[in-house]
Amino acid sequence: MAEKYDVVGFGALNWDDNRQVSEILLPGRETSGNVLDGSPGGSAANTIAGLSRLGINTAFAGAVGNDGIGAELIRDLEDEGVRPLVNVNYGHSGNCLILIDSDGERSIYVFPEVNDTISIDEVSSETLDIIRNAEYFFSSSFACQDHYDSLMTQLELARTAKKFCLSPGNLYTNPENRIRIEQGSILEGLMYEANVLFLNEDEIKMLTGESYIPASKTLMDHYGNMDIIAVTLGERGCLVKTRDDEIEIAPEIPKSVQDTTGVGDAFAAGFVYGLLKGEKPETCGIYGNQVAGKCIEKTGAREGLPYSII
Repeated sequence: MAEKYDVVGFGALNWDDNRQVSEILLPGRETSGNVLDGSPGGSAANTIAGLSRLGINTAFAGAVGNDGIGAELIRDLEDEGVRPLVNVNYGHSGNCLILIDSDGERSIYVFPEVNDTISIDEVSSETLDIIRNAEYFFSSSFACQDHYDSLMTQLELARTAKKFCLSPGNLYTNPENRIRIEQGSILEGLMYEANVLFLNEDEIKMLTGESYIPASKTLMDHYGNMDIIAVTLGERGCLVKTRDDEIEIAPEIPKSVQDTTGVGDAFAAGFVYGLLKGEKPETCGIYGNQVAGKCIEKTGAREGLPYSII
């Protein structure tokens, strides 16, 4: 029998090139800035790393290129205590250019490379068994720049999971994105499979056209498999919607805001940690806010991830 893990993640594995700039510019303008340390990233991978730091038994499935960055991304998963179930494909590993302004807000440019090329045939039988046996399967968005292979694989894997947590992000929720226009049926399939859905305030409005409170009810009514919808509200904390209740939770106030990169991923790590510990949804939201608050105190998606719940 395959080894049992609490959470298995699936998503992009990227190297994040971080740059500090005075402001995020409109086209045609020019500014200067500073080169910051690069760091491993990828939305679902950030969440899994956060869970591992909190003592959760985790694994991660994805793909890297046959280059030095790919080897570094695998080493980093191992250093975080995450079992890598990672294909090494011919080509470049994923990369993100992240611009961070003086307020800690960021703009991200994604170069997916081999992240978009994971076909279901490339997922080993061992990995499939590990995903089936895990308590939770956690996945986030793929860029789908040139291929939809990984998106289709994502749906196939979600269908095998006991419990599926989905963090679709802007790439899947924005109605102007090609992914949503051309692959709406697959995205709809992911939503029907999701038991726990993570969105921010902008994303849930893009999905429904409604503000977050009525929008969460609309989604819960439409998708019968959803047990929980967690909506992050930035400086206002979060909303946790269940079948029976909706709870708004105050934020965790950080000591300072250095970088908001990965804050939603950090929130999901704290929230899923609470679920695994059998906590009620409100407590899960508190944990999510706590981990998110720690994340934004440091630069990069993972540097500030804590090793314990406060």
